[in-house]
Amino acid sequence: MNVLGKILVILNLIFAVAVGGFLVVDFATRNNWRDAYFKLRDEMKVAEANYRVVPDSLGRFNADNKRLEAERDTARKDVTDLQDTLKAKEATHKLEIEAADLRAKDAQLAMQKLLAESERLQKEHQLLLAANKARDAEIVQQQATIVKYRNAAVAEESARKATQDRLEQAVARIAELTNALAKASAPAGQAGGVDAVVRGKANPPSTYVEGKIDSIHPEDKELVQINVGSDKGLSKNQTLEVFRVDAKLYLGLLRIVDVQPHYAVGRLERINAANRAQLRVGDTVASTLTRN
Repeated sequence: MNVLGKILVILNLIFAVAVGGFLVVDFATRNNWRDAYFKLRDEMKVAEANYRVVPDSLGRFNADNKRLEAERDTARKDVTDLQDTLKAKEATHKLEIEAADLRAKDAQLAMQKLLAESERLQKEHQLLLAANKARDAEIVQQQATIVKYRNAAVAEESARKATQDRLEQAVARIAELTNALAKASAPAGQAGGVDAVVRGKANPPSTYVEGKIDSIHPEDKELVQINVGSDKGLSKNQTLEVFRVDAKLYLGLLRIVDVQPHYAVGRLERINAANRAQLRVGDTVASTLTRN
């Protein structure tokens, strides 16, 4: 029980004693007042003793009350300080929340930009993949074309070498035949009579023969190979006229110096050297300029 409660109890007790005293007096008046008097006197002594305690209790009460008021004021100040601290923290927290919201918005915008950039990069990647696929297909096709042309070049090189070998063999053979022909055609005691007897004189085949120049000797431009031979009735020492159809150009007389079943070798003879055009692969050779 606190001090205030004790004081209230004491005051109630005094009031009760006083009332009891009056009741006892009244009762003693009517009955045995002497006994009542002594009893009341004893009770008054007790009340007086209790009353003497009241000032001390009131002093302690006042001291406790002041102490409690001081504690209350301190508590109020603590509460006020705590409220101020909480308000400051709340304001700081609010600012932090606002800053966090701004950072979240910035992060969201950055994420949206990253997603857009990622989508763009994915589309670009798909385009690059398609371009790479098309390029790979083109490379494969080009490689196949390269292999095709390489094989064709190898084949052509082999054919060229074979033709060159045949031409070289034909040149050697021509030299032998020319010497033999010169010896056989020259008058007794005269050398080099082949020009006077053979050169420049037409000697066409008995049947019409027509063909094309296949190749030209790389050093002797008047020595050529044609694509007709003995299978077409062509013989050595016979002559064919050479002309270029598209240019309507006459090129000269070709004398056959070597014949094989499917090709022959000839040398160009009759032509105006001053206006001479070089022979070309594809020029036409025929028995006569006009076919009867």
